[in-house]
Amino acid sequence: MASVRRQKEAIRSALLSYVAGSHYLTEEVEKLRTDLDPASNTTKRQTFLDETYQMALGSKQMFDLFIDMLEEEEMYPFGVNWPREEMFELLSKLIAPEFSFGNDPEYYFRYKKGFKDLLLDVSHTAESHMKASHMLDHWLVSLINTSFYAGIALTAKMSEQPKLYYAGVEEIEMENEPWSKYPQIAHFLDKQLRRETKRKTGLVDMMDLDS
Repeated sequence: MASVRRQKEAIRSALLSYVAGSHYLTEEVEKLRTDLDPASNTTKRQTFLDETYQMALGSKQMFDLFIDMLEEEEMYPFGVNWPREEMFELLSKLIAPEFSFGNDPEYYFRYKKGFKDLLLDVSHTAESHMKASHMLDHWLVSLINTSFYAGIALTAKMSEQPKLYYAGVEEIEMENEPWSKYPQIAHFLDKQLRRETKRKTGLVDMMDLDS
């Protein structure tokens, strides 16, 4: 069973990456629409995009599809038993980065009151029975990538203008690790990698991480 800390990192990273994917696609679609029709009503266009984004993230059906993806891939550490109901409640306490719509993007998440306490509770009560060693890539890299692109794909699927959204998906697929633009996600991965490096060199207690 994964440690509480690792389960906490997995749940938070999956949620932030999922939301980041939807957020990043929305930013890309705005760029495409501006290029295609620069004379269009900016406020109306951006309102539509924001409404699509909010609808996508508030959809339990879409979130269930996201968790289904994690379970189909048997993503570490929960495999086929990700705590979906608890994670959907956590999602409601997550504040996504604001859209830049042409300004300098911030890409920074904030949390509503109760997020951190609930995250800790879920991390203590959720049960995992997998080992990370079976994966070819680092477990957290795989989880971030899967979650990020799930957010992208599901947002495109739910949009009323799928052709435009899928054009945005194609643009993003040409980028290298676009999720790394979100500093908190990149920080979680960097911290995990540094901790594991220290463990392997004997600089931290073996109880800090799973084997």
